Amino acid sequence: MYWSFELNQLSKDFDGRRKKLAADKFRPLYHYLPPSNCVGDPNGAIFLNGQYHMFFQYAVDIPQPADASTHWGHTVSKDLIHWTDLPVALAPSPDGPDNKGCFSGCTVINNGVPTIIYYGVYGGICIATSDDDMITWEKS
Repeated sequence: MYWSFELNQLSKDFDGRRKKLAADKFRPLYHYLPPSNCVGDPNGAIFLNGQYHMFFQYAVDIPQPADASTHWGHTVSKDLIHWTDLPVALAPSPDGPDNKGCFSGCTVINNGVPTIIYYGVYGGICIATSDDDMITWEKS
């Protein structure tokens, strides 16, 4: 599947980018920053199974139309100071209602199921669900 490959490749690139940028004397040490590129609004913050999950709008640097560059990044922390990057949670689906970008939304636990409710540009309200680890998301 095209999007699964893309998300896996982005995850592999995170470690190298973070190590390279760690030496930048102007990079904040206390405020969360993604491994690279532009971070947008925080969205869908939630506490689950002893961890704080923060999702955020994230512009990735893969070849695609500029208006479809907004994904949802995902990071976790046990103390709100030290963060661990997780795979990108949401990416625009080429033929879906979010094909122009995955924008603002929230995360809720709906009958025990982690659920993201977000806005697909020009497509309206979109929903994605996950299992307890919130690593993989299925759009409905």
